[in-house]
This record gives sequence, C-alpha cells and structure tokens, in this order.
Amino acid sequence: MTVNLAAAQKYGLKPGDVRRAAATLVAGEEVGDVFRDGRAYDVQVWSTPATRSSVTSIEDLPIDTPSGARVRLADVADVSLQATRTRSTAPTDPAASRWDPSWPTERTWERWSAS
Repeated sequence: MTVNLAAAQKYGLKPGDVRRAAATLVAGEEVGDVFRDGRAYDVQVWSTPATRSSVTSIEDLPIDTPSGARVRLADVADVSLQATRTRSTAPTDPAASRWDPSWPTERTWERWSAS
C-alpha cells in the first residue's frame, strides 16, 4: 500500500493514520487480554482471511477522517497484493521469549473460546 499524500491531506488524514487503519485490517491489533486458568492471552481484532486476501475488500476499508466523515482506503492510497515469504511467528527457541506453544492460535481460537 502506498499512501497518496495529496488525497490523504485533502481529507485531513496523515499518512500514519492511513497506514494504521490498513495494518489493523491486515495484521490485527491487540485490544485487550483474557485471563484464564492463571494465564493471560492477548485479544486481537482483525479481518477474516478472505478479507485480508482480497484487494477489493482492503480497498473498501472505511477510514474515519478528523471531520467525522468516512473515506475508502482506495480514495487515499494505492493498494496492491504482493506475494511475500512467510515465516512462523513462533521463535526458534521458545525459551528465548514469552511465547508459549500452548497459547491459542487462530485455528484453536474458536474451540478455546467455546469452552
């Protein structure tokens, strides 16, 4: 995604405002914690996998402007989907960080939250 500076400025948006909104949609944002059985789990909000993989869905992301109006991401940025190399978010050495392999993942979240 490349922010169109002139278009963003026209709506009173800073490039960082646009990038943050898009990043939340695609990568998620921590909004809180859940405590269960003596453990803390991060709570993240983000879009569905289908939304994240569709350029049209990403372009249609509504962004709030300082005036209270909403604009589409495509109105203030050029959006493209590019293949990238992926890597596991789990560290090679779990002892080197706070990551715990027993924490819920995207796949286990529905099962975990239903219990």
